Amino acid sequence: MPYRMASVRRYLFPVIEFVTVRLRVVVWAARRNSPENRAPAPLGWRHDHDGEDHAAARGGPWWWTRWRGAVLDAGLAVGSAAECGAEGVRFARDAGVPAAVGVVFGVLAGSTLIVRLKWPIAVVLVSIAITPAQMGYVMGIVGLYTLAASELPRRIIGALAGMSFLGMLIVMFVRVRQDMQHGTWELGDWFLPFASITTAVGMTAPPVLLGMYVGARRRLMESLRERADSLERELQLLAERAEERAEWARGGADPDRP
Repeated sequence: MPYRMASVRRYLFPVIEFVTVRLRVVVWAARRNSPENRAPAPLGWRHDHDGEDHAAARGGPWWWTRWRGAVLDAGLAVGSAAECGAEGVRFARDAGVPAAVGVVFGVLAGSTLIVRLKWPIAVVLVSIAITPAQMGYVMGIVGLYTLAASELPRRIIGALAGMSFLGMLIVMFVRVRQDMQHGTWELGDWFLPFASITTAVGMTAPPVLLGMYVGARRRLMESLRERADSLERELQLLAERAEERAEWARGGADPDRP
């Protein structure tokens, strides 16, 4: 009797283990492939009908993975060029140069926003360089957001964000002081530092914080996807191991014995 019970356990337990692991794989795959539980694929990736992730074909021009991203960046560049061109008229009047020169300068400077995904550092540096001309606000905000959301080291992001904050602070301090001296604004002495600091913070902090949040969320989703793929591979190995044990049991051999 004990011999029969041992034989039953030897043949039955591998089969139970095989069935259990197979059920776990099926349930986990069903949950993973369900629409409400499937994590959104990152930019440039797609889900096929089996739930697997594959790199999407590069359909966009140059460094864009999609035409939608290229159109978005082109629209942002057009808006930035229009804003810088409009501000270039006042800059040309203050500098004593023809208005056409200021407009052309502003359009060329603002159109550099189109390379924000390829060279975000260059876009931020251009926005800092034209800050004394009181133009490039759209380019500065979008450039800081793209820079913070990128994979660049935090020290570079912090340094460029600090440079942008300092440049905006100085420009706003000088501009508000000139307006107060000319009698445009009749306020107390407290308004000068208040307006300068709040404007500099408002133009720098929100895009940087939002970009850091988006970048951190993208990295988290990629990490979770990698862990899910690793778990799937481990479950497949367990299922294969259980299947081997079941085959050995049916063949009359004990896989645990040498």
